[in-house]
Amino acid sequence: MGNASLATADASLCFAASGSERTIRATGNEEPRAARQRSAEHGMTPAGWGQRHKEESRGSRGKVSEVFRSKEGDPSVGPVSDGSGSDRQDLAAAATTTTTTTTTTAASPLLQCSSLDIEARPGIAEGAQGAGSAGSNSKRQSIGELLAKSGSDKFGIHHYERYYEQWLAPYRDAIDVKFVEIGVEHGRSLNVWKQYFPNPKLIVGLAYGKSGDAKMLQEKVTVVNGDQSDSATMQHLASLGPWDIVVDDGSHVPSHMVFSLFALWSSVKPGGLYVIEDLETNYWRSGSNIYGYKLRGTGVGADARHSAVTKMEQISQVLVRHHIGVASGMSVMPGDDSLCSIEWGMNLVVLRRCTDEEMAQNPPVAAEPSFKEEDLKEWLQEARASNPPEVSVANVTPNSEPSGGAPRPGTSFADALSQLGVEGQGWSRRLYQRHYEAWLAPFRFSAVKLVELGSIRSRLDLSIKLWTSYFKAATAVLGVATAGAADGTPRPSIGPMLPVASICRDDDAQETVRKVSEKGPWDIVIDDGSLPMNQALFRLFSLWEAVSPGGLYVIENVAKESWASIARSNASTSLTELRDASLVTKLLQVKQLLVRFDVGNPKMSILPEDGELCSMEWGMNIVVLRKCTTDHSRNHPRGVHRFDAKTWNTWLDQATLTNPNGFKSP
Repeated sequence: MGNASLATADASLCFAASGSERTIRATGNEEPRAARQRSAEHGMTPAGWGQRHKEESRGSRGKVSEVFRSKEGDPSVGPVSDGSGSDRQDLAAAATTTTTTTTTTAASPLLQCSSLDIEARPGIAEGAQGAGSAGSNSKRQSIGELLAKSGSDKFGIHHYERYYEQWLAPYRDAIDVKFVEIGVEHGRSLNVWKQYFPNPKLIVGLAYGKSGDAKMLQEKVTVVNGDQSDSATMQHLASLGPWDIVVDDGSHVPSHMVFSLFALWSSVKPGGLYVIEDLETNYWRSGSNIYGYKLRGTGVGADARHSAVTKMEQISQVLVRHHIGVASGMSVMPGDDSLCSIEWGMNLVVLRRCTDEEMAQNPPVAAEPSFKEEDLKEWLQEARASNPPEVSVANVTPNSEPSGGAPRPGTSFADALSQLGVEGQGWSRRLYQRHYEAWLAPFRFSAVKLVELGSIRSRLDLSIKLWTSYFKAATAVLGVATAGAADGTPRPSIGPMLPVASICRDDDAQETVRKVSEKGPWDIVIDDGSLPMNQALFRLFSLWEAVSPGGLYVIENVAKESWASIARSNASTSLTELRDASLVTKLLQVKQLLVRFDVGNPKMSILPEDGELCSMEWGMNIVVLRKCTTDHSRNHPRGVHRFDAKTWNTWLDQATLTNPNGFKSP
């Protein structure tokens, strides 16, 4: 379907509450820039909180000697986890002999967060994330080892191995994997893919040359000549699919990246991946040359006609369609209703296609749209105006051949949800579990420290029960209640609270964040998205430094108040150009800095310690920020200074204007 047919989709937009004029506006800070200095409240700046917990934890590498206070507020010291999970089994056994309270039991008094009694300790996320990255067979070479031996710039310059280790692992032992890479010169990476996948059906490389020429390098590895900006070439590649994995390492021209994506997305199998490397060219100064092509209109925040990054920002907004009140008809790219997530790494991005099972389940549609319908229709029209010309592709039917290597919804998280009964069914309707299943699996059997920042006490009770059921060796699970936490509030029963888990009451946002930061580092921080955007931003800026190397910071309900301003914006312009405090806008601004090393400007910063951000993944109304491990931080990519310094500095000045109070970029 080309632009013409896409444009007609406006008439078929389906809303949960048609004609609604309800608009949610951003509630960001509007104070002048000069007033936004580091807060000195409580005798410590927000940036200093992260440094303080690091200093305090250097000498405390032993086990946690004290755990949370009990729900009644009395001191309670429980067994210390040795990482085996045996103490948790004993606790579970003890729980089975305890009488369960009714679902209408009044909440017991909550301990104030300012009185938390947790020993700070180094996190374990780094080891958890690194486990098993080389594959199930330890004797086999990892993708990093293979790339290093090949001499490919994927390793020596860009260090993409940190991403491919995780992204490709589920496919490694799949039978009949079909893999295509756009852009092969010396066959280095093609040989890597052949060695990495022991049972491929077909590995194809597209080399620049006369369209239609092809040669076989070795068994099941073929090189096809063509041009990725040519419709006939793309049609031929699509006809060879459907593909489990597509990698674009081609001309690096932004318009070619978009053209190929639009042409080949429909040929990606359900559960498959589409990877685009070398995003740095989208940020180069206009007029730069790459492989004989002259770049036009490129630069940070460039509009979608000249930037593949901006085009994918547009496409990513489709992920929240149900949550903002659109049942159907919200589309930027043909077939983008099958998109399950987009993950931005350092200089590359991966789009994940939903499995058939995931496609059969949609999140509930919000009762009322969080924007004006005419604003959305205008935004979609503007977004589609920068789409590439219609691409004619072969008639492939990927749904008939699901990806054999696609990660399947596991049973571990599903089992934890099922133990919650009817309450778990309500939690699962948001479908966050499809993301949590993959994100949390590396931590499940580690001595993890997790904090969830929530609002209503009853909702946190449910979450804490879920986390303590899922993580088998957790040493600390904390819920921070910020609303509806008054004594006597009805809450569902969760049985006896394990000694490693508790919920505290947040009476003072800044003091609570300071205290939580002090008691880190945390392997996993979850913001359940129940508070206004400005508070969510403040918590992110305050607590990111308290996340362990290799740890996660998750934000749920990310689109809640953002779409009112997004829908009113000019869609052809990068969302990072918006001059409000939208949570979506701020996260996308931070995402831009993932190219800092590859464009040769490593000192750029918006969020404190954002130089340690390794990736940002956007799911269906949920986002996760991943912190680099120590090893990754030692091996950041390196690039050539080809950006326009004046443009970048102006953009950074504007971006930091909407930072929370007290956070001015260095």
